[in-house]
Amino acid sequence: MKIFNSEQIQKLGCVSLNILPPSSSRSFKNGGFLKARMDHLSVLEEIVDNDYYTYKETELPLTGLWSSTSYDCQSNLVLTSARPYGPFHTDRHIVSKFADFNEKGPVLSQVVTFYGRAKSTQIYRSCLVPSSGGYNDDPLVCCYDEGSGTIDVFNINKKKNVHGFKVNDNILDLCPLPDITIQGRRTVAGLSKNTLSIFSV
Repeated sequence: MKIFNSEQIQKLGCVSLNILPPSSSRSFKNGGFLKARMDHLSVLEEIVDNDYYTYKETELPLTGLWSSTSYDCQSNLVLTSARPYGPFHTDRHIVSKFADFNEKGPVLSQVVTFYGRAKSTQIYRSCLVPSSGGYNDDPLVCCYDEGSGTIDVFNINKKKNVHGFKVNDNILDLCPLPDITIQGRRTVAGLSKNTLSIFSV
C-alpha cells in the first residue's frame, strides 16, 4: 500500500484529521480524510490505481487559523473552528456542507457561521453534535468560550445561540456522545487539563 507523502518542507502542524467515508452521492466519493493544519484545510481523497492506494489532496475554499474540524456523514455537515487572527477578531465556528457528486460550483459551501469572543489563548476543539432524529432535535455546534468561561450551544437549523452554561475549567476538547442521553437530552464529553466531564445539551 502506497501512503500519501507530503513534501518535506516546514509547515504548520496538523491540528485535526477526520475520516471521510466513501459516498456515491457526495464530492470525494471515494472517501479519505479531512485534514486541517493551522493555516490550511484540505481533503485527501483515496485513489486506487493498479491495486495501489494513493491520496489526492484538494484544498478547500475556506481560510482561517484553524483549531479543529468535525464531520458528520449523515448530514454531510463540516464544522471548522478558527481562532482570532488578522481581520477576524473573534473565534469563528463555520458550518459547511460538501457538494453533491458532479454538482457544479465549490466542493464545500458555507451554511452558517457562529462567532465567539476575542479571548483565545489556547487551542480549543469544538464539536458538531448530530441530530438523533427526534422531534426538535436539530444538529448543534458546541464550543468553549474562554472569555466568558462558558460552553456555548448553537442550533445550526435556527442559526442562533440557544444555550450556554458556565464551567469551572477551561474545556480544551469537546466530543459528542451519540449513545448517551440524560433525561432525553444529547450529551458531550468535555476535557480540561485535569478533568473529564459529561454535559447534557
